[in-house]
Amino acid sequence: MSKRLLAGVLCLLLAAGLCACRGGGESPAETQAVKDSCGVGEAATWNGVTATLTQVEVNQGSDAGQPEAGKVFLLCHFDIANNSDKDLTLSSVLSFKAYVDGAVTGLSSAAVYSTDLSALEGAIAAGETRTGILGYEVDQSWQDLKILFTPDMLSSDGLTFTAQAS
Repeated sequence: MSKRLLAGVLCLLLAAGLCACRGGGESPAETQAVKDSCGVGEAATWNGVTATLTQVEVNQGSDAGQPEAGKVFLLCHFDIANNSDKDLTLSSVLSFKAYVDGAVTGLSSAAVYSTDLSALEGAIAAGETRTGILGYEVDQSWQDLKILFTPDMLSSDGLTFTAQAS
């Protein structure tokens, strides 16, 4: 009897996990399939939020801020459209996680301040779009960038973007 109960619980957990991967309760017609990762210029949608990494720019800094010796600023430009029926709150710290050459990379406020562009912060009303940047200070010989974007900060599901140095 306990083996049946255990098998039943495992089946329920598996079914719940599969539903979570589909986008949390949306019908298949409303959920767009998302690739494992998207490159620069490719849009991805998760639960009504469409994000595009539009550009990855290497920046040497400005009078407002310079990277340390041997480093550069990496500015990641995003367009995020909230096509859902709920407001979306973005936090560059909580909504995004970046890896450069496989290592976790923290945000650099100096990188953002070295430009006249806006950081990805604040609320996006339903039906609105926001354009902004994330800034990182990385080794000038960086090769691979991976950014995980979690539109719902309480979820572990989201979108992955990648870029390579040119």
